[in-house]
Amino acid sequence: MTRLPHKRHLERPSRHHPAPSVRATLSFDWGSVHVTDSLVIGGDSEHSPIAVRVARHQSGSGPRRHAEVYLEKEILFVRDVGSMNGTFVNGRRVARTPQRLNDGDRVTFSHHLVAIVRLRRR
Repeated sequence: MTRLPHKRHLERPSRHHPAPSVRATLSFDWGSVHVTDSLVIGGDSEHSPIAVRVARHQSGSGPRRHAEVYLEKEILFVRDVGSMNGTFVNGRRVARTPQRLNDGDRVTFSHHLVAIVRLRRR
């Protein structure tokens, strides 16, 4: 006899998250990086896939985290995570409070590390 799962188990929401209908990309002068969930700008390579690129543009010793760019409910946000010189969107300083990003926004993480936001519906 096959045992059926308890009804309570059938009503649980799926843990699988559907792919977002927005494709978010940061375009740097050296290439593009897709943001699928969360992207740390700066820090070590374990936490940031672009850490090596960021390290070329920062001074001082040791890796620093500059900012986090992330998708939440198909909206792209950026927040500064305590960088020394700040993070800027279209020339305006970003606080630790998340700021919504729009297609075409210019995000400056450091003097030589600038990205253009590209948002496309799938």
